[in-house]
Amino acid sequence: EYTIMKYQILFFALLTLLTACTSSSIDQEKESLEKENAQLKKELELLKSQVQKKSQKATPIEKPVVEPSWNYSGQIGDNKIKCNLIFESSDNKFWNPVTGYYFYENKKEKITVRGQWHNGNLKIQLREFVNEKKGASFEGKIDDPALKKVITGTWTFPGKHFGFTLTAK
Repeated sequence: EYTIMKYQILFFALLTLLTACTSSSIDQEKESLEKENAQLKKELELLKSQVQKKSQKATPIEKPVVEPSWNYSGQIGDNKIKCNLIFESSDNKFWNPVTGYYFYENKKEKITVRGQWHNGNLKIQLREFVNEKKGASFEGKIDDPALKKVITGTWTFPGKHFGFTLTAK
């Protein structure tokens, strides 16, 4: 009995020792992983703060607003406009093509115009096109067939009629 008891005590002592060693090893590994995790969290926070600083310093890229070229300035009603017209001219007394665009000074978005002018009676007819759809029309008179310094008339859109004036720059 004494021998069995001695072996049992020895067995329990060995078991306790193994458990202590294993437990100590697990605790050390756990502690090591916690330290590594804490270090990784610090590095992640540092990277986040650097990205935030860079994004705060970055200025947005702004596209410069380029004003279209123009050869007339004027008004449609109370709205200031600028206009670029190309007159196909000839010495005949018939209708000749006119192409170009206009834009409201506050928007600077080109609106295409096409039409015709009469070299004899100095009338002009233009139609605006927005996305190739017909829009407002211009009917007017040109002051001089050669210089075309002033064009006046009426701008018409369904339900709206305004006087317009264009003066060469």
